[in-house]
Amino acid sequence: LFFIALCYSLQLAWGRKAQGLVYMPLHGWSYLARFTYDKGFGDAKGVFQISDPTITAQNHSLKVHLFLDEQWDQTNSLITCNQRIALAKKTWPLSTDKPFNLDEKIQQWIRPHVWYIVLSNCPAHSEDVAPYVPVDWHLSFLQPDGSEFGVDEYGMMPMHLLTSVVLVATGMLAMTKASEIHNLTGGLHPATWLLGGGCLLHTMSVWMEFVHLWYFSSDGWGLYVLDVASELCQGMSQVLLYVLLLCLAWGWTISSHQATLANLKLDSAGMALIIALGMAVQVFMVYLSRQFEEDHYRYHDHETWPALLLVGLRLGLLVLFGTGIQATHGAETHLQKRSFILRLGTVGAAWFLVLPVAVFIAEIFAPYYRHRIVSISTIVGYSLTNAFLCRQFLSKGEYFKLSLLSKSILPGAKGY
Repeated sequence: LFFIALCYSLQLAWGRKAQGLVYMPLHGWSYLARFTYDKGFGDAKGVFQISDPTITAQNHSLKVHLFLDEQWDQTNSLITCNQRIALAKKTWPLSTDKPFNLDEKIQQWIRPHVWYIVLSNCPAHSEDVAPYVPVDWHLSFLQPDGSEFGVDEYGMMPMHLLTSVVLVATGMLAMTKASEIHNLTGGLHPATWLLGGGCLLHTMSVWMEFVHLWYFSSDGWGLYVLDVASELCQGMSQVLLYVLLLCLAWGWTISSHQATLANLKLDSAGMALIIALGMAVQVFMVYLSRQFEEDHYRYHDHETWPALLLVGLRLGLLVLFGTGIQATHGAETHLQKRSFILRLGTVGAAWFLVLPVAVFIAEIFAPYYRHRIVSISTIVGYSLTNAFLCRQFLSKGEYFKLSLLSKSILPGAKGY
């Protein structure tokens, strides 16, 4: 219920169909939507209606504009309204007596392009001009092959489907292994529950995004609730996993000296508090980031300042993780454990670096490639590192034998 309430509190204008009501100020300029067309003949259709019947042709100067990505950065660097609209590829005036129906063929043959739809209100004079003009608008976009997906989302639906199937299959195998360990030791260590929760949320996230994209492919809207819930589940999965990795780095279940966790007296209540705080921060940052969802400069989920703060936090946690690995490795005398700690450090560092590296690399490429680069890199990267951890925790291999996971679960334990 909380997820649904959060989703509906956000702007519902994500997709290849978009709509809204905008109040155009005098000398105002309003970006509405964009779409990345592939080569060929695409379609841009829409309806624009001035929703105030008192507005006449004499007291507004509303126009619809179509801009190409090659002029978009220059357009936004200009100051005056008239300077900006001079760079538009197409311009249509709005009428007060009837709706304006946009029906434009988008033709391009060299490479994909991002096209932007903009409203402007740039009258030649300010006398007897309405200060605000309400405009109700609806837009839809189609590729040359009739697809609702922009070039920036090509291949995303089959990739999510394939990843979902693999994650469910490996999850069922992991549950079988966990059941065997439960029967062997009389229970599961809290570290195993943390890992299981993180993997389950990751799988749910990928599945929900696939369902959203599947609906999107048929109606151009998708299921916005699932789109937001998918991002929230992914964020909460990452909270569980970075808490687990940090605790392992500082000797939890591994070190003969119980390096720092014992000194901190981190019991189940303390760990639950840390996880709850981490999830609260994640949910709040997702909410803030979604406020920028329709900004024209946003090409993937991590280009807003709240999302970049999370990227910075991930780098800070990487430093803390590396410090813990170094301290635990230095304090450990068991040769096999020292070897495993180094491998854990390598895999854990890769997990923490997946998102920052993907965001950095994406900036090198054209805007319409960035969403795919970040999404595919993070999903595949997290899935592979999760698989490594599951193998270590559940295969009765080296880590299982060296750690506390192979010990029987005793009632009444306060710490781990």
